[in-house]
Amino acid sequence: MATDTLSKEAKAPRAVLFDFDGTMGRTLHVWRDAYQASLVERGIELEASELINNCFHRCQREVVKTLAISDPEEFKESIWARVRAKMDAVEPYPGFLEALRHIREDGFKTAIVTNSRRANVEPILARWNIKELFEAIITIDDVSNGKPDPEAVHHAINRLNVSPCDTFFVGDWDSDVHAAGKAGAKTIAFSPDENKEFLSLEELKRSNPTFVVESYAALRELLLPKNTPLERT
Repeated sequence: MATDTLSKEAKAPRAVLFDFDGTMGRTLHVWRDAYQASLVERGIELEASELINNCFHRCQREVVKTLAISDPEEFKESIWARVRAKMDAVEPYPGFLEALRHIREDGFKTAIVTNSRRANVEPILARWNIKELFEAIITIDDVSNGKPDPEAVHHAINRLNVSPCDTFFVGDWDSDVHAAGKAGAKTIAFSPDENKEFLSLEELKRSNPTFVVESYAALRELLLPKNTPLERT
């Protein structure tokens, strides 16, 4: 494997973009439970792995088609409502809040780029008291095409007035890696142990991210290094 070192002498990137679900907020189980309950209401029962394969690895439009959902709009809204109802209990990943503050203190601009709705995300940011730490929050409400389309990433880069090559995108899904890569940003795939039930590290690596980290301690080491070489995928 090749190695990349982000040393004090190297040109520091000027921005870090974060996905929300599965990257900032520990919400993957919330989405799983919401899909399961909405499917059961429609007489569809899937094993956990089958549900993940059908509902997490494709967009909602493909989900309703594949599972032959007869009321697609009501189905989608029922999922959003169930997720929103659980947001008050969502916590950040271990080390995220500390890492975010260190990243900001080191001079990075920061933004959120998410396929979630603004109404789901902003109350959590307020509860965590970090909304003011982001110069931009780009949600699915703000774009015509969600990730893996790069539209939202382009919006964030433009809002922050940074160059794509000076931007890192941190995300837990292959769609994050593809969207950011198409926009010209460096990609950091986030794969903590609790996420591997939904997408294995091996599967995530197939999207060819620039870097892979499995914790926020590792992300801090990557972005705020002490002259320590890090493996590149």
